[in-house]
Amino acid sequence: MFIRPAGLKPLALAAALAGCGAGGALRDAAPGAAKVSTGVGFAAVSIQPGATLNARRQMAVRAARLAALRDLAAERHGVALCAADAGATTARTAGLLRGVRTREIDAAGPDSFRVILEMPAPPRPTATGERPCTHARSDR
Repeated sequence: MFIRPAGLKPLALAAALAGCGAGGALRDAAPGAAKVSTGVGFAAVSIQPGATLNARRQMAVRAARLAALRDLAAERHGVALCAADAGATTARTAGLLRGVRTREIDAAGPDSFRVILEMPAPPRPTATGERPCTHARSDR
C-alpha cells in the first residue's frame, strides 16, 4: 500500500471533521478510453478505535475505503431513501461491485486519509437489450 502526504484541502478538512464522507464521479480514464466510475472516501484518524497511532491509521484507511465503496455502490446501483416520520430519514445502498481498483491512498491532512477507488463502467446494452460478451474467447 502506497501512502503519500497531500496538502490539506477545504473539502478534505470538512469530510475529515465529519468522520467519514464520500463523493465520486464518472470520468474518462484517457482520451478515447472507456469511462470509469470513481468513488472517494475520507476518514479521520483521531476518532478510530485502536491502542496505537498506527492501528488508528490503519482503521482510518479501512473506513475511508468503505466510504469509497459505498459511494461507488450508490453511483452504480442508486440509493434508496426511507422516511418513517418527519424527522427520521435513512439511506440504503445494495449491489455487487466487481473490478474495483485502488487508485490512490493519500494523507489528506495531519489527521485524515482519502481513498480513491475506480472501476470500469458497465458495457452499454446492444440494440436487443443484451450485454456484449466481454470475456476472452479462444478459437482452437
